[in-house]
Amino acid sequence: MTIKMPKVVLLGVPDSGIHILNELVSGMPPLRPGGWINQWEEDVYARLKTIRDGEVWAGYLDYSREMKQWLDDHRIRRIFIYRDPRDVLLDQLSFILNEDNKHLYYPYFTRHMKSLDERLMKMITGFYDTRANARRYGLQHIGYSNINHVFIPYLRWLQDPNLCTIPYENLVNAPSGYLAEMHRIADYLWKDTRLSERSKTEYLQRLQDAPVSQALQHATTGEWKRYFTDEIKRVFKQTAGELLIYLGYESDDHW
Repeated sequence: MTIKMPKVVLLGVPDSGIHILNELVSGMPPLRPGGWINQWEEDVYARLKTIRDGEVWAGYLDYSREMKQWLDDHRIRRIFIYRDPRDVLLDQLSFILNEDNKHLYYPYFTRHMKSLDERLMKMITGFYDTRANARRYGLQHIGYSNINHVFIPYLRWLQDPNLCTIPYENLVNAPSGYLAEMHRIADYLWKDTRLSERSKTEYLQRLQDAPVSQALQHATTGEWKRYFTDEIKRVFKQTAGELLIYLGYESDDHW
């Protein structure tokens, strides 16, 4: 009997750990790595149609009822990873400030903005500068959405009953959390397939005995605490305090 493997798409907010999740899930036998989905550069439906049984694809897809229905109709399983918005913001800023990444905003962020606090504030609240300033740095325009708008296009995936959600912190904070999340993922992917329960059990046992992957060894959480001053905390609470509560990272504004 031929066993039909699930098609899998990994989703998430940018800088929420989707590359780590991709490494872990695509390494689950008998799954294999697939491709990358970038909704900003291509016909995403045409790209999704190329997914083969047993492949794990990853990327960033805005939520829409049409997209959810299409994935349901094509029986594509999806796993959504999310992360503390404060750490997401810090990672996005770090990427811009790394000269090797050749980000278009690198000159503006390093020469126009004078301090780390100023950069963090701009990333939290969002900004748009004048065209004259943009041209000084070789750009037609320059601006950045506030941290809420980074998350909003993806948040409704969390309400999708056919989706498996994974908090980034559960994967990286402790071996017990990592194993528990991988067990949940295995349960989700093996469900309603002809894959044997024995194969899942054997995989999870190997996972428990294996050394922690390098990706997880270098992953961190709570880095924002090193850089957020009281004023930056105040502005973040004012701008996106409700987002933290919605995602379960805080219960109120007293942090």
